[in-house]
Amino acid sequence: MSESPRSRAWVDVLRLHALLWYMARRMEAAARYDQEFQESLLQRRFVLQITAGKNYAYYFAAAQQQVKGVYGHHAEPTLTLCFSSARLAFQVLARGGQEAFMRGVQEGVITMQGDPAPLFWLVSVASRLRPRWRRRQRMDQR
Repeated sequence: MSESPRSRAWVDVLRLHALLWYMARRMEAAARYDQEFQESLLQRRFVLQITAGKNYAYYFAAAQQQVKGVYGHHAEPTLTLCFSSARLAFQVLARGGQEAFMRGVQEGVITMQGDPAPLFWLVSVASRLRPRWRRRQRMDQR
């Protein structure tokens, strides 16, 4: 049984939405509990919006040392990252890194509208958003 292109696109949107939702939850937790993350938010007020295709938008709003992730379009974002598709957005945000992002900008499949400062902030704090897994101790090491 083969998937239709429409259902595949829907799966890509769901994957992207799950990733952005997870990033928002990690930012919210870091804003509460991580001292360095809190310091990075001092005096910052911005809205970073990510769009994929014509129908999908999610934004991160930072103000008063808090970050909130919201599904939908914002009326006046500070920066909007426009990806040509949800699949591309997921690949670049989840696995691509800075090199893939810059290649997408050069090829024109990723466009930026607005002040790039929120993007630089996101790159600087990205390492703090990764989960920290505890290593399991072996039974013989306890």
